[in-house]
Amino acid sequence: MNPLAFLFLFLSLALSSPPPANSLESAIEKAVLRHVAAQQLNSRLEEATLQRRLAEKARLPSAHMGGSARYQTDRIEVEFPTIPGMPFSMPDISGTRFFADMNLGVSLPLLSGGKLQNTIRLGRLAEETGGEQVKLIHAQVAWDVKQLYMTDRLMDAQSAGATALIQNLTLHQQRLSRLYDAGLCSKADLIQSEEKRNESELSRMEIERNRLQLADQFRDLTGCELSGIVLDHLETIPTAEACADLIESHPGLVLKQIEENRSLTQEKLATSDYRPQSAAFAELHGGTPGINMLGDEWSLYGIVGISFRLTLFDFNRKKELLAQGQVQQKQIQFEAKRYKEQLLMRIDMLFRQIEALRQQESGNRKLVELAGQFLAHQERLWQENQASHTDYLTALEHLTQQQSRLDQAHWQIERLKGEINFTLARVKGE
Repeated sequence: MNPLAFLFLFLSLALSSPPPANSLESAIEKAVLRHVAAQQLNSRLEEATLQRRLAEKARLPSAHMGGSARYQTDRIEVEFPTIPGMPFSMPDISGTRFFADMNLGVSLPLLSGGKLQNTIRLGRLAEETGGEQVKLIHAQVAWDVKQLYMTDRLMDAQSAGATALIQNLTLHQQRLSRLYDAGLCSKADLIQSEEKRNESELSRMEIERNRLQLADQFRDLTGCELSGIVLDHLETIPTAEACADLIESHPGLVLKQIEENRSLTQEKLATSDYRPQSAAFAELHGGTPGINMLGDEWSLYGIVGISFRLTLFDFNRKKELLAQGQVQQKQIQFEAKRYKEQLLMRIDMLFRQIEALRQQESGNRKLVELAGQFLAHQERLWQENQASHTDYLTALEHLTQQQSRLDQAHWQIERLKGEINFTLARVKGE
């Protein structure tokens, strides 16, 4: 072959080949990016991080600058009364009308009663909450995408069964036409066969219509075409024993633990007002009247000190706060226990369903074999005029349904495996 012709043929095949299909995992990632709730959680997580950083900076020194100025129409006058027996009298003193003050200060918290530390801890717990909620929403989105895909695969198996039945009925009808022309079958047999084929065609069309609705939902969720999705790997699940360990780290249970820790931290934060609180401060002032409150001169002076505060009594408010926190923590512990029990029950039920389907596989194969034998038997009886044509069509439809059931069982098992991973909040069943 001419090299140029070979190159042209190669380029033509390359350009005409369809683009690579998207994987299911890629569709899940795109769905997460398009999911409004997932993006809202990401924003809240970023906000929680900023709040935590802000709380951490509250422990650092802070500097401030200020100033004020005012003018009053009357001077401040101080009159000292004459005291009998004193050898001299105090003069009257009048102050300035104009006051100004410029100051520069630095403060540093020394003791906060645990308020600063617990505020920071609340920020960290908010971050942890956001992280676990992101895991849950990712698992939910992954499951939504997988459900649509698995449902489409189930419908595809049903459609394939209907198509196989239509093909068999078409071949049978062609044979009936030849027999009818030869006067070896009745018109009723032709009508029955045509009616059964049309029913099967309508059933297949109904399945395809439902698949179109699934494709629209899939496109809205992921932005991808369902028909172009390929399954890059089958679902893999841990053993039933391993699931019990995985549940311990389930994001839902972790959130309950975080909620309990938050309640404890809020309790400590509320009671921090009942612990000593102290701060150091230093200020540099300059202005008039300065130290001499009645003088007109500008002066520069400094102030250094330590503030201290401790609540002594407030009618047992602290006791009520502690009791309220304990009630919340008991409720959270109860909810966590029930949530774990429900997860374990759900996992156990799904494993039992998978086991039941796998045990049915050998039975389904046996049913297909028996349905094939029954069809051959019914065909022989019909040809010998010992059975009606309707019985033969029923046997043919039954065989096709049994064959389709085998394919559907595979995707039913895959769907249950996907639900197990979703229950465990696992995004990828690898």
